[in-house]
Amino acid sequence: MSKCTRSAAAISCALIVLVVLSVGGAPAAAQSLQVTKVAAGTYHSFALLSDGTVKAWGRNNFGQLGLGHNTDQSTPQLIPGLTGVSAIVAGTDHSLALLSNGSVKAWGYNVDGQLGLGNNPNQNTPQLIPGLSGVSAIAAGAHHSFALLSNGSVKAWGYNVNGQLGLGNNANQSTPQLIPSLSGVIAIAAGSSYSLALLSDGTVKA
Repeated sequence: MSKCTRSAAAISCALIVLVVLSVGGAPAAAQSLQVTKVAAGTYHSFALLSDGTVKAWGRNNFGQLGLGHNTDQSTPQLIPGLTGVSAIVAGTDHSLALLSNGSVKAWGYNVDGQLGLGNNPNQNTPQLIPGLSGVSAIAAGAHHSFALLSNGSVKAWGYNVNGQLGLGNNANQSTPQLIPSLSGVIAIAAGSSYSLALLSDGTVKA
């Protein structure tokens, strides 16, 4: 017969089980979320959490924090309604989030069309970029943006006075435009007014 069948021993067994649960059996919901990625604009910051949500803090004069208002924040604030995020990037005063379904949301400064929404008003909440899907990575320059698609092609939008969008012209674009003759891309990066693409053969285009 098991020792736990005796009353005194049963109490001891119960206490052991209680101790094990209190030390190692805490529900997942009660455990602290971990930060998996971070991003920084000129004066604003983001932390992507392990549950796919995002916290933001810093300057917010153009709504670049995505909180639904334009008040600066000195502590991390959860962005309402933004879930399923797999990557986050920040330009000077605009922000982009790549969702797990391959779509992209954008918010913040938009005078040059860098949000890709087809218009130019600033946005203080995350807005879904219309017609953009199958995205595997995103990048943000000062006032321009990129989406790397799963087929190795790239779409670009925003400020283009210096030709940083790679479209063969210098006109700003308020919606994502496919970069001609650019294929086999595995990574994309954006500087203040220039851009780089890493190709699958190990070469780089700029």
